[in-house]
Amino acid sequence: MYSWVPRLSHTRLPASHTDDLSFTTSISSSSSTAHPITITITIVIVIAIAIAIAIAIAIAIAIAIAIAIAIAIR
Repeated sequence: MYSWVPRLSHTRLPASHTDDLSFTTSISSSSSTAHPITITITIVIVIAIAIAIAIAIAIAIAIAIAIAIAIAIR
């Protein structure tokens, strides 16, 4: 009887460990699912900043050309 009780608890421990493992796996798989989303958001932000810088440079060049034309007309 005594030797049967530890065997039962020994049988239950790996089962809970397996549940733990699948729970950990589901967490890591959900975080790996969220990871590409984070990369995508980062890429979108970087592209938006690059576009904003390009527009700012284009506006600065346009202003410089306008000033050069205004000086040339005088």
